[in-house]
Amino acid sequence: MKTIRRTTELPYEGDVFIYGAGKGGEIIRDILAARPAVRVLGFIDTNKSGTLGSLPIHKFSEFAQQDRAYDLVLIASMYYADISRQLKAAGITRVMNAYTVCHDQIAARRQVLRAWIGAAFIAALAAALLA
Repeated sequence: MKTIRRTTELPYEGDVFIYGAGKGGEIIRDILAARPAVRVLGFIDTNKSGTLGSLPIHKFSEFAQQDRAYDLVLIASMYYADISRQLKAAGITRVMNAYTVCHDQIAARRQVLRAWIGAAFIAALAAALLA
């Protein structure tokens, strides 16, 4: 299974499912939304079902039993090793691990948030001291 480490390594075309209907899955969906030749067909999750945005969430047990047309499954979960084994055991082999991209995007967002909070705190402290 190939591990994707940068957003530029995500597919630029094809029909994909994203395994992981949490924050990581949302990040990958948002990145792929800017690529017109990529069609995200939905999410796969171990426990969840329903929808995320307008896309369906398929429980893995149900997904594995149905024959679906797609090009790739992108794993967007920190449990990628276990998920990869499950997918392989179910005969699903067109899989890439995209968790590193999710992790890096979350870390970058946290860094921006910390900088913003720090700047707001310093501005508030300066205003209080000057008052």
